[in-house]
Amino acid sequence: MKLVITDLDSTFLDKDKNYNVEHFDKIKQELKKRNIDFAACTGKQAEKVEEIMGSDIWIVGDGGARIKHDGKFYYKNLIPNKLGQEFISALQNLKIDFNIVASTEDRSYIPTGRSEAEINRIKKSYHLVTEISDFKKITQDFTKISVYDANANTFDYCHRLDNFKDRLFIVAPEPTWIDVSNFGAHKGTGIEKLQSILNCSKEDTICFGDGYNDLEMFNQSGIKFAMGNAFDDVKDKADFVIKTNNEDGVLRALDKLLMI
Repeated sequence: MKLVITDLDSTFLDKDKNYNVEHFDKIKQELKKRNIDFAACTGKQAEKVEEIMGSDIWIVGDGGARIKHDGKFYYKNLIPNKLGQEFISALQNLKIDFNIVASTEDRSYIPTGRSEAEINRIKKSYHLVTEISDFKKITQDFTKISVYDANANTFDYCHRLDNFKDRLFIVAPEPTWIDVSNFGAHKGTGIEKLQSILNCSKEDTICFGDGYNDLEMFNQSGIKFAMGNAFDDVKDKADFVIKTNNEDGVLRALDKLLMI
């Protein structure tokens, strides 16, 4: 074991988006003693992960589109602005009541007029959130484009975006979210890039996940752990099913693996 990778939402983090900091610090120290790298692989912005966990871990953020460590970027695969704008227009044409979150390297944009509850929910995953009257005002390339649907219907209409699948990577990790990154940018390719950076093989990698966007991560890992709260399809692909995210499943599993 040379590399430990975990998803964050519903995997490492509990339902309130928290984790046992003292317990994790103990595990980080033990991993460091054994020259084992630790990475968070998540749809969250890299900067948001730094807020939550610090910058001393490896961060495969933005759904695999960017890799960051100690404040330095090692890899980027962004959505060209023109393609991103075309996709956002297609989302708007669906005429569904959901929140579009368009992220650049500077900040994330949401449409004006959303409720305070919706904005606060989005801020849990994004670093700087700015309201914007027209997405066409954005001129930068996009790290990721997401849909947040409070009605939890993303599985029902994600297929209506299939005409972009030869140009973008589109996944509904759970019923409330759709994540979109540049073609070839997902958790699996992000981990593959990180393994290359660290000179680490797939066989020396273990990972933890719960959602459908973790399946690419599973494909790039030697040993796969699914959370007790994971979707059944994800559990079927795992080597082991462990405690839930609300029971510190990742930390407890690492305790056993490290025998501490």
